[in-house]
Amino acid sequence: MSERGARARALKVLFAGVLSSCAPTVISGPPTPDGSVADTPGVLDAPGVDAGSIDAARLDRPVVDATEIDAGKVLPDASDEDGGGAPDATIDDVVTPTDKPVTPEDVVAPTDAPIPPDDVPVVPVDAPVSSCGVPLQRALSLPADRAMGTTSGAGRLTAMCAQSGGPEHVYPLRVAARTGVQLAVNAPFDSVLSIRRVCADPTSEVACNDDVPGGNNAFLRRVLEPGDYSVLVDQFGPTTGTGGAYSLDLRSYTPADNAECAAGVALSAGAPVMGDSTSGGASGTACLGGSWGPQLFYTVRVPAGQRAVVTATPAGAPAWSAVVRARAGCAANACLAAATSPTAGAPAVARYDNRTAAPVDLSLSVASTSGTSGGAFSLGLAFEPAPAAPANAACASARVLTAGATLTGEDASLASARLGGVCVAEAQGASLFYRLSVPSRATALVTATPRGGWNPVVRALDACDSRSCAASSSTAGADQPETLTWVNPDATARDIVLAVGSLEPSNGGRFDLSATIVPAPSNVSCATAAVVANGARLTYQNAAVASDNATGACLPAATGTALWYRAVVPAGQTLTARATPLGAMDAVVRVLSACGATTCLASANTGAARAAERGEYTNTTAGDQTVLLAVGGATNATNGLFDLEVSIARQYQESVVVTACDDMAAGVPVMGIAGDDTVSPAVDLPFPVTFFGQRMLEYSVSSNGLLQLFPAITGAMPSNSYGNTAIPDRGVPNGFIAAFWDDLLPVMGSRVLTRTLGVAPDRRFVVQWTQYAIYGDERARLTFQAKLFEGAGAIELHYCSITPGADAPRATGSSATVGIESPDGSAGRQHSFNDPTGISTARAMRFVP
Repeated sequence: MSERGARARALKVLFAGVLSSCAPTVISGPPTPDGSVADTPGVLDAPGVDAGSIDAARLDRPVVDATEIDAGKVLPDASDEDGGGAPDATIDDVVTPTDKPVTPEDVVAPTDAPIPPDDVPVVPVDAPVSSCGVPLQRALSLPADRAMGTTSGAGRLTAMCAQSGGPEHVYPLRVAARTGVQLAVNAPFDSVLSIRRVCADPTSEVACNDDVPGGNNAFLRRVLEPGDYSVLVDQFGPTTGTGGAYSLDLRSYTPADNAECAAGVALSAGAPVMGDSTSGGASGTACLGGSWGPQLFYTVRVPAGQRAVVTATPAGAPAWSAVVRARAGCAANACLAAATSPTAGAPAVARYDNRTAAPVDLSLSVASTSGTSGGAFSLGLAFEPAPAAPANAACASARVLTAGATLTGEDASLASARLGGVCVAEAQGASLFYRLSVPSRATALVTATPRGGWNPVVRALDACDSRSCAASSSTAGADQPETLTWVNPDATARDIVLAVGSLEPSNGGRFDLSATIVPAPSNVSCATAAVVANGARLTYQNAAVASDNATGACLPAATGTALWYRAVVPAGQTLTARATPLGAMDAVVRVLSACGATTCLASANTGAARAAERGEYTNTTAGDQTVLLAVGGATNATNGLFDLEVSIARQYQESVVVTACDDMAAGVPVMGIAGDDTVSPAVDLPFPVTFFGQRMLEYSVSSNGLLQLFPAITGAMPSNSYGNTAIPDRGVPNGFIAAFWDDLLPVMGSRVLTRTLGVAPDRRFVVQWTQYAIYGDERARLTFQAKLFEGAGAIELHYCSITPGADAPRATGSSATVGIESPDGSAGRQHSFNDPTGISTARAMRFVP
C-alpha cells in the first residue's frame, strides 16, 4: 500500500463513527503526534479533538436533526412554492432551526463553459463518506466558492423534485446568518441539485432543482436561515446514471426583506413602491413555468365587487421583461392571475376580479423572465369596479351551442370559474361554459378562434362536476384557432359540457366559437362500402365505430376495425389511397379484390402512430377493375379519426437511361431569375404537354431546381420555395418537375436556359440550370437538365456536371428532392428525397406515363 493510501486509511480508522451528520468533519491537516488532528481554520472537528478546534458538540446554537419535532412549527419542503409553510402531500414536516419559513429554490443560468476533463480532480478512492453513504467533498465557503469533481459508481440518494438515480456528491455548507445563496452546476450529464438539513433524510430537503427551462444543468436560488446544510450534486435518471465531471459554483447575495412569500409587503392603491428583482428569492412555479427569475413578494386586499389592476414597470438597461403572479396565498399551487411584459421594458399588467361579497386577499410576486435578467421596477395598484359576468360564467348556466352556428364576440376575460388542472395540467385561466348535443356515433368538432393574441384551451366534460375530460385541445398556440374533436361512442345522443378559457392564469379575451357535427359513418362493413372516385377527399372518417376488419386478408397483426370504400380503377391506371391520422391512430390501408378476399392486392402499415399511410395499386388488366379499400387502425386501442385522399390516374413509370445532355449554346435565358430564391413568371410552353392526364400550356422555372407546369396563366402560382418536401405532398408547390429541388445559390456564371429541339410532332423542350452552387456550400457546382417530350409525354432528368464542395453529399442529393408531382399533390413519382446517392452524372431518369 502506498504511503498516501496508508495515511488515508489510518485517518478513516481514527475517525470512524464521528461522521454522524451530512455536514461531517472535513480533515485537511495531518495527524499530530498525540493522535489528534491539526486545526484547520474554519473547519469543524469531531467531538473530542484538541481544544483549539471548534467542536461540533459546542456550537453556539442548537442543530435540529430529523428526529426533533417541535409542535407549532412547519417546515416547507421542496415542493412548497415560496416557503409559506404549507405541508406537501408527499413530504413529512420537519423542523428548521428557526421559526421563519424558508422559500424554495430559484434557478440561475450557467455562466461557465463546460469543464475540460483534464481540469477536474477525481475523488480519491479513500475519500471520506458522509452519513448518508455518499462520497463527502470539502466544505463550501461563503460568500463565493467553486468546487469541481467527478461522480461515479452507484446512486444512493433520490432528490424530491426529480428522479435522480445517478451517483452523487455531498458538500457541507454552514450558513452563519440569513443569506441568499445561488448554486449552479455545469456538467455534460443531466444534473440535479438539492439542499438538505440532514443528508440521510430526504424530508429535510429545503430546495431542489432538476434543470432550468431549455437546459439540463441544475440551478438553485434560495434564502437560507443560519444553520448547517448538505448540498447534493446528483444525476437525473429513474434508476441509474454514469455521472461524470462537473463544476459547482456558489455565490451569496443579500436578499430583500420581502424575498420570501411570508414577508410580503402590503400594497396600497395609488401608492407605487420600488423594488429590485435581483434581490429576490425563489423562482415561481405555480404558473408561467418558463419564467424563472427571482421573486419579490407583496400582498393585496381586493374589496368586494372590485377589480385589482397590478402594474409592474421594469426600469434600467438593458431592458428586461417583468412577470407578475397573483395567488390565493403562499401555499397555493395555482395562479389566480398572471402577466408578462409584452416586450422588454414594457409594463406587465395583471388583473383580478373579485365578484364575491367579501374582500379577497392575494399574494403577489414580481420577477424577471430568467435568472440572468432583471433589475429595478416600480409596482402600482389600482381598483376599479369589476365588470359583470355573463350568465355562462357558471357551468350550471351553460350557453347552448348549435351545430353549424357560430357564436361571435364571446369574452373569456369575464369568466370566473377555474377548472384548475382538469385534464390540461398547465391550463389555469377561467372558463366560459357551453352545452352541445352530439348524435349517436357522430363526431363533434368545436373550434374556438381567439382575437387579440391569447392562447385558448377547449375542454369537453361529461358534467359540471367532472374532474376529468372527455376530450381537450390546447396545442395550437397563441392567436391560433383551437379545435376539439370528440366522438360520441354511445348508441344514443349525448350532451357534453364545453369549457373555453385561457391556457395562462390571466383570463383570455374575445373569441368566436363554432361547432360542426360529422354524422356517424354508414360504411362500417364491407357490405356497406362507400363509393369513391378520383380526387375524393374525405375528412374526419371514424374507424373506431366500424364493425368489420380485414385481418385475414393480409397484415394479420393489424386487428383494428376499418371503414370500407369501393372504387373503379381503369385499365393501366393506379389507385393511390392516403390515410392521414388526426390523432394517435396507427393507420392501416388495405386494397382487396372483393369482400372476404383471403389476400390483399396492396397494403400499407409502415409508419408509427400518427404517421400517414399510402396504399397503391395498379390495374394491369385489360379492363376496368372494381376494388375495395379497408382503412382502420392497427388495433382497436389505436383506432380513431383520419382523413382519406383517393387518386385514380395513369401513373408515371421510372427507368434509367444513359446521360445525354443537350448542347445549350443556343439556349435562351429565362427571364425573372435574377438572384437567390427567385422564380420566373408563367409563360407559354412551345407545345402542349400532357402531365398526369392534364393538358399543360404554361411553365415557370425557379432558381431552386423546380420546373412547374400549369393548364393556363390564370390561376398559375409560380413558387420560389427552397424547402424541399417528399413526393407527393398536398402542400404547395404542386404540379412540378423537381430536377434538383434544393436551396440552390446562383453565383458568377449561373443562369437558366431553355431550348426547343427536334421537329413536330417529336420535339423536346429542354430547361438547363447552369453552374449553380448550393446555399451553405458555395464551392459546389451543378449543371443539370429537365427535358419534356412532345407526343408521348415522357420526362427525362440529366445531370451534366457535378462538382462537390465542402459538403460533398449535398451535391448528389442529401438535401434535395428529385421526381415529379401531380397538379393537386395527391400523386407523383419520387426518385429520391434527401438521398446522398440520389443523382449522378453516370445515369439519367426517364418518367413515362
